[in-house]
Amino acid sequence: PQIHFRTHLPLNLQKQDHAKIDSYTTSVDVAAPDVEVRLREQIAKLKKTVANKNKELSQIKEDVPALVRAVSLLTAENAELRDLLEMPAANVGPLRPDEH
Repeated sequence: PQIHFRTHLPLNLQKQDHAKIDSYTTSVDVAAPDVEVRLREQIAKLKKTVANKNKELSQIKEDVPALVRAVSLLTAENAELRDLLEMPAANVGPLRPDEH
């Protein structure tokens, strides 16, 4: 038997069943564009979100080398300051004693 392409039911149904099928297909046809519109809107929002995230990611990738340089410089300065703290205090005295 031939099968209805949307409902997958045999086409040799009684008249009342055809009316049910017609009302079903009509309601599906009316509802489909609304669903499609919402899905298209959601896709557009998601594409915008992806574009923004890609933009952020490229900015982060550009910032990484500068941040690595800054961390390296601060690490070197920190090591230098720690070395200064480990040095013994210099024995410095006045060349002339204060006259009181």
